[in-house]
Amino acid sequence: MAYGDSVVFCFNRHSGLLQHSFTRLADFNRAPYLVSCKDPLNEKGFSSGLFDIDEECIFFVTSDALAHYILMMYEVSRHDEYADEIQEALNCHTKCSNYVQVALTLPHFGFGCTVVDKLLRCRTSLNLRAHLQSRYSHGLLALDDYSIAMR
Repeated sequence: MAYGDSVVFCFNRHSGLLQHSFTRLADFNRAPYLVSCKDPLNEKGFSSGLFDIDEECIFFVTSDALAHYILMMYEVSRHDEYADEIQEALNCHTKCSNYVQVALTLPHFGFGCTVVDKLLRCRTSLNLRAHLQSRYSHGLLALDDYSIAMR
């Protein structure tokens, strides 16, 4: 289950497949549904479903800016498969489009070792902060508050 622009991810280490609870990369440009103490929740912001899992799967939940980075990097690492979705995100001409443009200039990389493993190795808030600062300074990640929970 997920609400708004927080995203639940399921990454299969063996197959390299990333499943997620979000819609499309370009949808990060839309105003998010937020949890608020003064406004009621909007049913349109809720999503639920099932992941196809096995013993090779790892799960994590992130806030919006970090979710955008993860999904963007996955799609860029599989550019041929996600060319239409990447182009749709670029066509929005927003800050998020700028991050996608920068990611497209990276040399070919493995998503698992370059993105997932690096996040998993950030066992302290200090390590996570340094890693995310690096992604931000390279123009790949929005300046925001970041949250991640992994299992």
